[in-house]
Amino acid sequence: MLTLRGLPFRHKLTLILTLTSGLGLLVACAAFMTYDVLSFRARMVDDLQALAEIIGDNSTAALAFNDPRAADVVLSALRAKPNIVDAYLYTPSGRIFARYQGPDAAAGLMPPPPEGAGHRFEGAHLLLFRTTFLKGDPVGTVCLRSDLREMSARLGRFGAAVALVLLASILFVLGLSSRLQSVVSRPIVDLAETARTVSVQRDYSVRAVERGTDEVAALTRAFNEMLDQIQARDNALRRAHDELEERVEQRTRQLRAEIAERRQAEEALRQSEEQLRQSQKMEAIGRLAGGIAHDFNNLLTAITGYGELLLQLIEPKSPMRRYAEEIRRASDRATALTRQLLAFGRKQLLELKIVDLNALVAGMDAMLRPVIGEDIRLVCSLEPSLGRVKADPGQIEQVILNLAVNARDAMPRGGSLTIRTANAELKGAEGWSEAAPAGSYVMLEVGDTGFGMDAETRSRVFEPFFTTKPKGKGTGLGLSMVYGIVKQSGGQILIDSAPGRGATFKILLPRSDGPVEAQAPRAPGAPAAAAHETVLLVEDEAVVRALAQDILVMNGYTVLAAAHGPEALAISERHKGPIHLMLTDVVMPYMNGRELYERLAPSRPQTKVLYMSGYADSGIVHGGAIVPGTAFIPKPFTPEALAAKVREVLGGARNN
Repeated sequence: MLTLRGLPFRHKLTLILTLTSGLGLLVACAAFMTYDVLSFRARMVDDLQALAEIIGDNSTAALAFNDPRAADVVLSALRAKPNIVDAYLYTPSGRIFARYQGPDAAAGLMPPPPEGAGHRFEGAHLLLFRTTFLKGDPVGTVCLRSDLREMSARLGRFGAAVALVLLASILFVLGLSSRLQSVVSRPIVDLAETARTVSVQRDYSVRAVERGTDEVAALTRAFNEMLDQIQARDNALRRAHDELEERVEQRTRQLRAEIAERRQAEEALRQSEEQLRQSQKMEAIGRLAGGIAHDFNNLLTAITGYGELLLQLIEPKSPMRRYAEEIRRASDRATALTRQLLAFGRKQLLELKIVDLNALVAGMDAMLRPVIGEDIRLVCSLEPSLGRVKADPGQIEQVILNLAVNARDAMPRGGSLTIRTANAELKGAEGWSEAAPAGSYVMLEVGDTGFGMDAETRSRVFEPFFTTKPKGKGTGLGLSMVYGIVKQSGGQILIDSAPGRGATFKILLPRSDGPVEAQAPRAPGAPAAAAHETVLLVEDEAVVRALAQDILVMNGYTVLAAAHGPEALAISERHKGPIHLMLTDVVMPYMNGRELYERLAPSRPQTKVLYMSGYADSGIVHGGAIVPGTAFIPKPFTPEALAAKVREVLGGARNN
């Protein structure tokens, strides 16, 4: 049996016309039947709704007066409706109040549970519910069940008529299409024969005969033109193929170059992101370390101060003196530890000066050689025309010393320690840990020939308490302190190291113009004079306040103590005598030390001020908490240091 695809074109055309016409008629008849069924169902629902409304209205009184017999009489009127199978009247509580069973009701047909107003088709039945109201209150529900026999009979009659019309139409279309198909199929059959001849014989001179001016004729004409162009197109295709091969080769080379550039850019971006993450991590750790060190400083102030007071009270030969001295030594070590944390957190108070790094490095030669030992060779390569930097000389010395100690520990069998200085001109980041503004810089480089570091160690080397040394051989704060001092000095630091290749620390500091500032020698302390002045002491930490008060009282001062700014202002207002000095913490609740002094100064213009804080921080001194150049003593302090500083401020010119 031939399939549809294997049929001749004329037979396909006849079959397609017949099937299309028949399908169109079938769809039209189906749509008409569907519309008729839906319309009939809608009319059934409307009729049933009207019947339910009549029954509900007539049953209102029976429901209101609880008269089931009257309700049964109303429902019995449904005998005139043969399509009603059964009917029910429910009370608002859902109880069947009255019922009607039609003659055609099936045995065992159960009453449906009452529902809200609405309808639904259920099998061969239509169920409709309607709520009956009396003065706006529901008094019952009417339920009617109707069969669909009339609709089924109507649908059967309509289907038979549609089938007859459809059969007659198909037979008519089949006969008509058989007659007319040759008008379309003959030119196409001729064109197919011509194409077969050209394909088999490779004779491109054969042409199909054009008939008429319709689309088939246009197709024939286009086919003939195609035969004319085949040879020319073949030549053009060959040339295009060669050109395309060349372009593909060129584009491949370009893509390879672009891929290489993109990989380089992605690698640069990855390194930049890694540097940014490292910088943000170090910044967060620095803030944490600085905050912890501040809290420790308050505690150490009390420990150090009371330890010193104990030493003053205990006889030199007393067995208790040894315990007090151990307290002092432990507090000194803790103080050094918090200073290292503050250095890492960039919360030190730097004494910035114009410094010649060459002179500073040369001056440390005698100190470094005993530190690194005889088996390590110290090499200094200093740029003769080195620029100047603005930094704290003592802190830069600490940086060099810490790096030298770190290099010594990395070369237990000896080696070389190289310190080099050079001028540098930067146009951008150029591999540094953070983007450096373009400009002139001075580079300090400290390198060793030790073990070197892997990538994991390099990424954590500046973290506080991170160390690769054995337990008890280091605190892990030396390089953290280096990092904090360099960052606080406005510089950057870079590590160049690999396992087995040693380590080189490169420090970049902004170049600064101006003459080198000589460090003034410290003047010898003057003997303490008998104190008689009044000091207003303001400190929110009770233990520090008590210690400072004891120290001042022991030195002969009259002390007015307050826990915060408002209390200090109230004490000042009550005190009728002069207040020679206000010793105040910087960071306190309600108001800081500077705000307190500004509130106090109008009423006591002759009162001097001395600030103290556990934040030995340029951000406090220069960030607005106190005025630059104001007298300041960092915590922790010893009793001698506090007494000397108070005496210095009272003996000097007025400050603010």
